[in-house]
Amino acid sequence: AGEPTVRQIVELYLSQNARLSASAMWFSGSSLSTLTNAITLEAHVKPVRVTSSFQDFTIMSQKSRWKLYITGSTGELVFSDFGTRVSSSIAIAPGVWSHVAAIVGNGSASLYINQQNIASIAYTGTLHTIAGALTGSHLVVGAEHVMSPGPRPDNGFRGFIFETRVWKTVKSAAQLSASATNTIASSSANLLHYARFNDGPSSTRHGQAMGSGTFDHSSTAIHGQFQNIRTILPAAPIWQPND
Repeated sequence: AGEPTVRQIVELYLSQNARLSASAMWFSGSSLSTLTNAITLEAHVKPVRVTSSFQDFTIMSQKSRWKLYITGSTGELVFSDFGTRVSSSIAIAPGVWSHVAAIVGNGSASLYINQQNIASIAYTGTLHTIAGALTGSHLVVGAEHVMSPGPRPDNGFRGFIFETRVWKTVKSAAQLSASATNTIASSSANLLHYARFNDGPSSTRHGQAMGSGTFDHSSTAIHGQFQNIRTILPAAPIWQPND
């Protein structure tokens, strides 16, 4: 409420043209250290490419802890904690908006596309603890934070992202459906991250240079900043009119 109209009509475009240089939005103060084995991840995405012979397309990730991505080999939605992997077994549709989610905990790991459960497996794992070398395990939207040859973003998403959410709880299918397409309260219980990516090129609300970041609407309030800005065409990350 009360936000300039420009924040209501834009979305974020991300792209990667070279290895280890994916454009992304980094929430670099957020280690999400309270995440262990009860997680719900959500995103609204419109990929323009879902298959590749040399990369995956990461929606969001934490270095050495977990990632939600589209696998380049088959175009399927995947959640991985780098030990256990659950795959959708069906390809994500390019060029259309989809709500995607991973719900992990209580003995299972499940994937949802547009509120439909499309994969579930038994899950008894626990995410790696944030400690030592992992203290820099920030939340990255649009890329995977890899270590070699040094901390670099790779496996970048190719397309549009409008919203990402991270919860430290296992949401039910009914809870997921009830809020998937709605704006939610910043004070929602167990909400650790909530970026709507409608800040736009004129916003400084996130505390960064104009147009170079996004506001985290969760009570954590750890705002995002562009990384690997590429000005040669196709430029990325950039704000695009929302369709």
